[in-house]
Amino acid sequence: MEICKNLDKSKHTPEIELCALHFKKAGHHTFAKQAFLRLGDIKGLMKLHVDCQKWDEAQMLAQQNPGMESLINLPYADWLSANDRFEEAQEAYKKANRPDMALRIIEFLSENAISEKRFQDAAQYYWILATESLKLVQDTEGLTKKEDSKYMNDYEEYLKLAEIYQAYNLVSRYLEESYRAMIQGELYNESVFNAARFLVNNLGKRQPSGINIVYVYYALATLAFKFEAFKTAREAFEKLQSLKIPPKWVGQVDMQHLKLRAKPFQDKEGLAMTCNRCITVNPLTNSAGDHCTTCGCNIVRNFGSFDSLPLVEFTPDPSITPVRVKELLKADAPMHGAGGGGWNQRVSE
Repeated sequence: MEICKNLDKSKHTPEIELCALHFKKAGHHTFAKQAFLRLGDIKGLMKLHVDCQKWDEAQMLAQQNPGMESLINLPYADWLSANDRFEEAQEAYKKANRPDMALRIIEFLSENAISEKRFQDAAQYYWILATESLKLVQDTEGLTKKEDSKYMNDYEEYLKLAEIYQAYNLVSRYLEESYRAMIQGELYNESVFNAARFLVNNLGKRQPSGINIVYVYYALATLAFKFEAFKTAREAFEKLQSLKIPPKWVGQVDMQHLKLRAKPFQDKEGLAMTCNRCITVNPLTNSAGDHCTTCGCNIVRNFGSFDSLPLVEFTPDPSITPVRVKELLKADAPMHGAGGGGWNQRVSE
């Protein structure tokens, strides 16, 4: 270092650069830093901080020289990811203009949560994936670009998976932590029943990782029997007959299936769900999807208890301004016989 200090920058630039290189290879960050400062090589100094993982000094240098930020963001994100600081890595990848890497980080977290049976966390990660995918769509109306169409499809898929894992979290905890049903009572059982129905409606041919379909139908069958939804219970028990049931459940399944023979063939009155759009009474489960069997209107769920909400999606006429739409939504409903032509509905396929 003494030799490097005594060298004249104007005459011995190559020698000072060589000293900096040797200091760097030897792991003497401070000596190498002094050499780069003597040279006035800011870019070389930034590379030194990055290679030596001196992130505080690198970020300080980037603040003093805004053009240098691009040299630190991606390596810093990679370092955060390698050190299991995934949430910070996600933000760093965004700053580095690598949204694909940010999404990959969240995908890894979701897969890890599923493998550890942390389904609530998995639902949250998939919801984040959905929102981040939607942000990447540039033209939400036309979807003319191939990338926009892909990100919109990703958004819909991730959102559906978030809903599925949110529901399965209730079912899984109900079966693996049976004390919850005794502590939290009937409202908890009803939420699990609704969640199991939601899963049957939405899984279809899907086979999401970590989801045990036996758990879904076992929870549905036993709770349907408990709530006197005997038609739904029969369907669930029949489905269980085609699945591999854990030995500890076989006796209970056979006993309840036998008891069903003495029960009515219909669900208890009042349990069936009425469509808020066409007022059709729907069965408790619909393997074709979570929607009305007549008009196809999607069921809006409360994702805490998975009960259906009295909501209907609609689109105002394009000729009505957004301000007028808000005024109409806040206005009281017209009195019967006050004119207006009544309800007018147009359904587009």
